Amino acid sequence: MMFRKATLIFNKLSHLGITDQETHLGRFRKRVINRTFFVIGLTCGLLALQATLVNSVQDVYVPVIIGMVTFAALSLNYFRLYLLAQLFLTFFYPTLLLFIIFLYGPGLRLEYTISLFLVFAFILYDDKRLRIINLVYLVLIQFFGYYYTTHEISAFSQYVDTGDSIIVLLGTTLGLALLVYKYASEHKVLLEQQQILNRDLNAKNEELESIVEEKVRLNEQLLEKTRDLRRSNEFLESYTYIASHDLKTPIRGISGFSALLQKKLKSFKDEDIQDYLKYISTGVIQLNSIVDGIIENAESNRSNLHYEYIDCMELIQGIEHKLRLRLESIQGHLVFRDLPFIYADKGMLAKVFYYLIDNGFKYNHDQKPEVLVTYRKCDKKHEFSISDNGIGVPPPYQDDIFKMFKKLHPKQEYGGSGVGLALCKKIIELHRGEIWLEQNVQEGSIFRFTIPHNVEIS
Repeated sequence: MMFRKATLIFNKLSHLGITDQETHLGRFRKRVINRTFFVIGLTCGLLALQATLVNSVQDVYVPVIIGMVTFAALSLNYFRLYLLAQLFLTFFYPTLLLFIIFLYGPGLRLEYTISLFLVFAFILYDDKRLRIINLVYLVLIQFFGYYYTTHEISAFSQYVDTGDSIIVLLGTTLGLALLVYKYASEHKVLLEQQQILNRDLNAKNEELESIVEEKVRLNEQLLEKTRDLRRSNEFLESYTYIASHDLKTPIRGISGFSALLQKKLKSFKDEDIQDYLKYISTGVIQLNSIVDGIIENAESNRSNLHYEYIDCMELIQGIEHKLRLRLESIQGHLVFRDLPFIYADKGMLAKVFYYLIDNGFKYNHDQKPEVLVTYRKCDKKHEFSISDNGIGVPPPYQDDIFKMFKKLHPKQEYGGSGVGLALCKKIIELHRGEIWLEQNVQEGSIFRFTIPHNVEIS
């Protein structure tokens, strides 16, 4: 029962300051330090007991003081002062042993005990510089110890008897044996753990390689499907472009023959015939507008963006000149100022501005139609605003205005194919920007769109 309690106390003291988060080697080193402190303290206790039994009271003080200091040093690991515990064990005790050798001479054989600390220096330090310094220091201490015991006479050598020497020799030998055995055992465990880790790592590497191979295969399949899709899209775009152009010829034929019929039948007073001819003419105009929209949309799909520096003031001036006659006829006014230089596709951006400005005047019943183009610089993007004082867009239809061929008004009232805003949206998205219709509390519409900076001009 007493042995079990002693073992329990020894195990508790051995694990002072050890946590589960530490490495296996770190836990082993702390156990070595704790157990060494315990053994040194226990040895000092036995020496003090032996001195008391032989009535050598003057020899009790030194082992008692050393034992008390040793048991106090056990708290260093508990308070996470691991490096201080290392230094205390491998520097303080050898120095103390040298002092005791000077006092008691060769009888205790403490120069032999210093070899135990040489093993500690090899085991406990990660830092090579500290290990080398400690080894050099220990070798020097051991050399001075051997030299002193063979050439000098100690002041208290008469107080040392055979029992003291036996205790020191047994303690040192037992400590060396236990230390070497535990280190060999721990080293074996470490090797086994390393082998297990290597096996797990190899297995995970193989699993990772298989995952990478699978991803590469899937990426290749995805790339192949992307190429097939691109080829299919290119074919459809080319087919749409060519077919739309081919449709222009019969449309021109229908338009021409419709005009000839109107001239031929102009003298007829049959209202039905005149209405039929008007329907044909109107239908041809609408069909021609739709085909133009399809061609323009196909061209935007087929075109790669050609970035260049654009003076937006000059761009809007060109649009104003293009709409000059129309603006004069409706007394319209285009307002723009302080527009920047930006980096974009000039032809594409001109279409966006043209459609938005043209719509601002087209869907406008005001006596003095006005379209205002403004700009503000945002973080990493340009933001343009095109606002008008026209009829606006009713809330129920605001989500549909950017859809292809979507018209909100009767064809007889307003011309156009319903492609313009859809084309604007596509062009802005090709520039990696955004376009939206902003709610306007007053009359009219406010369209905003952004273009990333890409390259700034100061």
